[in-house]
Amino acid sequence: MPITPSFTLSQDEQFVYARVRVPYVRAGGTEVDVDGCTLTVYCKPYLLRLNLPGPLVDDERARAVYDPDDGGGTLTVHAPKAVPGAMFLDLDLPARLLAPAMLLGSGGGGGGGGGGGGAPTEELAALFNRSLSLEAGLAAAPAVAAVAPPPRAGPLIQVLSSTGSDEAVGGELCGAPATAEPCTCAGLAALPGSAGYGFNRGVRGMFTGALRGELAAGLLRLGDPEGASHAARAAARVAAEDAEWSPERYVGDLLGGGEDPIFEAAVGGAGAWWARPWDEWRAEEAEELQRLPRREFLVDGAVAVGWGPEEGGSGCGGGASAPPPPPLSARPQAARLWAGLFTLLFAHAYDARVTGGEPSVESGWTLCALSPLLSWLDDDPGQVSPCGACGGARGTPAGAPPPPALLPAFLAAAAATCVKRALIYPYLRRWDLALLCATDAVAMLLQGKRAPLRALLHVRRALAAEGDTGEGAGGEDARYLLNTLFVNDYCAWVQGVGEGEAREAALAAGAAVAALQKDAPLLVGLGLLQLEERALEALEEIEGEECEHEDGGGEDPP
Repeated sequence: MPITPSFTLSQDEQFVYARVRVPYVRAGGTEVDVDGCTLTVYCKPYLLRLNLPGPLVDDERARAVYDPDDGGGTLTVHAPKAVPGAMFLDLDLPARLLAPAMLLGSGGGGGGGGGGGGAPTEELAALFNRSLSLEAGLAAAPAVAAVAPPPRAGPLIQVLSSTGSDEAVGGELCGAPATAEPCTCAGLAALPGSAGYGFNRGVRGMFTGALRGELAAGLLRLGDPEGASHAARAAARVAAEDAEWSPERYVGDLLGGGEDPIFEAAVGGAGAWWARPWDEWRAEEAEELQRLPRREFLVDGAVAVGWGPEEGGSGCGGGASAPPPPPLSARPQAARLWAGLFTLLFAHAYDARVTGGEPSVESGWTLCALSPLLSWLDDDPGQVSPCGACGGARGTPAGAPPPPALLPAFLAAAAATCVKRALIYPYLRRWDLALLCATDAVAMLLQGKRAPLRALLHVRRALAAEGDTGEGAGGEDARYLLNTLFVNDYCAWVQGVGEGEAREAALAAGAAVAALQKDAPLLVGLGLLQLEERALEALEEIEGEECEHEDGGGEDPP
């Protein structure tokens, strides 16, 4: 199977330059092909196929130069632009450049979900990764559902699972109850009683059989990942939060936590990397991005990775004639994904502030404790989705009022839930620190796609860190599987969103955080205002008694 080599891209007004690491090149053994927007470099056993945002031209200026002394062997390809002076965007985001494997139809990939009890973590991981593989051919992946033509250019099929346990059902079912209104979200399919999880709820059957006992007990707080509906997950999470809420601990941190040196360092971390203007990828980050699995997703019926109309004006990708995507408020799946991303950014911001930007052995636990996505598979903490079964949009009857703006509601619920969990689980449980971390998440979103992507890489490393353990059977060294469920796909998806969509999500997140109060609906059960009022009254009483004691202490005894 060909190997995708490491590469970097640069450009000027005339050329796109691809520097490809290919050691030990034989003379005459390299083939370079320029075809429209596609640049292909083949040097056995290396194959690099890049889909660029603009067209190239194959003329006498196209050439490849090999330097054996540059990094152990580097092939520099000069690809002329068809339109001189055109500037190609996002050449540093590999997910948008590399051809998705699922569309190439390569790979095998069998089913998963089995495995004997007590299997080593590596074997469980292999089952897990095979079951999530999107590289299976159609013969090996029977769970393929036909979808209606999307509003933007994209494939007409979507690989939903390679386990073979699901079946292709029409959009009129979509996992909703028989009495519910028909669901109109194209491309989603779910069996009745089965609630998807993972990125965009695209995974089912991963915690059945032996996997349930080996992984679910230690990896998740959720007792029955396969049988619990989305509403049941949220209800179980809220019940656990209420049971584990400690008013005494909160009041203790409120009154005395400000003197903790860790707290002082956390709130004083104004020099954090996300508060600075964006800089280039570090070498290890660029390499990590290229090692990520290549994915292409259907979100709200449209291709979510690729060159859309914002970038395709030069004739590639969606094309200049493709209609622009609708606003996020009309796209429930995308809005829910942005809310899930917010929870990951919040968790990372808290961990980075408390650890000074250097992840510790507790970082994996902290990330899972703060994000309901990672600990409860709960991607809709406020139960905002119009369709509780699949998270899509239901048909609106004639004459009915328009649906509410989903993006602000999703983000408000995500922000409130993250702040609530920050007051219940981690070491420092203070409102001001939690609100600061929510502001950090907004600051990352405001910088576009690259700051959130860098944060996701930090999360990915923390979850994959050696020695990161969880409680319960099978939890040891298992958190890296959450990367396969969520983080890897988030890394690919966020590279494909448009800058306008990213800004819309950032502004909505900022408004949600700015409006967050201690008596918000999702926080009212904690009684924060009442606790603080009683604590201040008790503190004033204690201070008054101390003053009286000091005043009386100066008198001479009779």
